[in-house]
Amino acid sequence: MLTNSTLLPLIWSLFAIVCVIIEAVITSDVEWTSSELAEWLQSGRSSGLDWIFIIISPAVIYLLLASGLVVYASFSLRLGSLGITCEILAIWIGDVMKLHYQHPRPFWNYSDVDGIECAKDWGAPSGHAFLSAAVIFFYLGEWIRNRKGVIWKFLLCILIVFIIDLDRVYLGVHFYFQVVLGNCLGILLALTFHNLKVQEFILKIGENWKFLLASEILYALFLMWTGFLYLFSSSNWEEKWTFNFHESCKGTLKYNTPMFAGVLESTIILMLGGFWIGRYFLKIEPYKITKQTALLGFVLLLLGAGIDQGIEQGIIKYVSETVSFIVFCILRFLAGLYIGFVIPRVVSRYYISHAKEHYIQTAKNELEDNNKYNENISKVEDPTDRKSPDGEASGDPEN
Repeated sequence: MLTNSTLLPLIWSLFAIVCVIIEAVITSDVEWTSSELAEWLQSGRSSGLDWIFIIISPAVIYLLLASGLVVYASFSLRLGSLGITCEILAIWIGDVMKLHYQHPRPFWNYSDVDGIECAKDWGAPSGHAFLSAAVIFFYLGEWIRNRKGVIWKFLLCILIVFIIDLDRVYLGVHFYFQVVLGNCLGILLALTFHNLKVQEFILKIGENWKFLLASEILYALFLMWTGFLYLFSSSNWEEKWTFNFHESCKGTLKYNTPMFAGVLESTIILMLGGFWIGRYFLKIEPYKITKQTALLGFVLLLLGAGIDQGIEQGIIKYVSETVSFIVFCILRFLAGLYIGFVIPRVVSRYYISHAKEHYIQTAKNELEDNNKYNENISKVEDPTDRKSPDGEASGDPEN
């Protein structure tokens, strides 16, 4: 029997399937109408507006990615583990679908659309739209459990997703239906993660070594799948895509470029492997949430991300594709281990050490207060200070 908890995901699944079919079957018609929308949005271009939209996407995406880690390291291991898994799966699924579809971006296909952001991977579905919808609606479900302010919270999440969608179309990097498809798939993934049985199954990876081993094998198979797509798939590459990309970005684009970019991005699935190994071996004492622990977790994330991106960008320019792929696999796995084990461990140790100092200082203060109190009591009760009934000070009589 269908209940409300199963009916909504079922209906949305059917809707997502329809969107997937539309993107696959009637691409040309959808792209033509979408290019007109992009041209209309860009008709009011200005350097200030370009700067705002260029900043919006990476800023929001990095905050969404950081949210899972901050929750994991500072608030709830359970909720954070689910959030991080949802984030990484959203990115990986989007990358794999791009390799399957191999659909161009607007500014590749239409010379009238400006490529304000020079993306070199395939366009469908929108990875930003996929990730933002998945993460935002996953945490929205947790946010409204207390049933307070449901409407305004829901509208706020819709507004954030819409701004990201508008950003992708304005920048000329996505047709509107690529964005719609990303949103549909992201919401479907979020609804899947709200299922309690799914949550229990996922969380067993960090508790049972058999589940952990099976998941690691599965991640390896996923990566092999993307490698198979890269090696054996073919596409009807159009020369105008190369020409239009060069006109907008003054760079080179050929068939192998978006394919290899998709394969490199798909290595993020190994981050999930590293994360769950770290989660399995993570044994920390419970600690309270403070501004300091949340800030420390965020700073450690920025530090790790900066080092990872620096190495990746440096490697990809100077080595072969094979070496780049191997390095990306290693870095992504280590990044997951860093997120799953190192960061919460450091945050926990930081809290415990400062908590001990706080307790020691508190105990010292209490001891000093008690000593002062006892001294005052002893002075009051000192028999040499007492008065006799006759008004004379009591004590030993004079000889």
